[in-house]
Amino acid sequence: MTETKLKKTIGNNIKKFRASLGLSQEKLAERSKIDCKHICNLEKGNANASISYLNKIAKGLGVNLFEIIPISIIDEKDNEIKGYIKLLLTKKTEMIRKEINVLVAIRDLLKK
Repeated sequence: MTETKLKKTIGNNIKKFRASLGLSQEKLAERSKIDCKHICNLEKGNANASISYLNKIAKGLGVNLFEIIPISIIDEKDNEIKGYIKLLLTKKTEMIRKEINVLVAIRDLLKK
C-alpha cells in the first residue's frame, strides 16, 4: 500500500467512525485532545499522524487503534499476524490486557 493510499484509508476510517457517532470534527478534536485542523487534514488524507495521535483519536471515537489503521499494511505473507489482529479486534480491551499479562509471565518464566 502506498503512503498516499494509507493516509487516505486512515482518514476515511476516522471519518466513518466519527460520522457513525454523529460527531463533528470539532467534537472529536475535543474528545481526542488534539487540534481540529489536524483531524480535518487527517480525514482528507493530507497529513501524517504518529501512533500516539492515532491512539488519541481512537480513544476519542471509542474504538481500538487497529480499527483505524488498515490491516492490509501488514505484508501479505504475514497471514498469521493478520489473523491474530483480527482475533484481537473481536475482544474487549480488558481481556487483551489479561492475555498479554499471561504471555509476559510465560516469557519471564522461560527466560529463567
